Amino acid sequence: MSTVQGWKYQGDWIKGKMTGKGLCQWADGTVYEGLWLDCSKEGQGSLRYADGSHFTGDFKEDLPHGYGKKVLSDGSWYLG
Repeated sequence: MSTVQGWKYQGDWIKGKMTGKGLCQWADGTVYEGLWLDCSKEGQGSLRYADGSHFTGDFKEDLPHGYGKKVLSDGSWYLG
């Protein structure tokens, strides 16, 4: 596990970069678990925010991208 400036990462590293499967938790309570490529969220994963909202699905270049499900803190959701 690596702890750097308020965040913790546990998972695969390649050439000093988060690449492969891993879990990252930030100081604000946000947690991402899934695939990484060169320190960016890339591929399948789940991102949960401190307010309880979350996204599960595809990521590209560190952002939700493509198919997935977004659930807001009030319980409303979007699938697509």
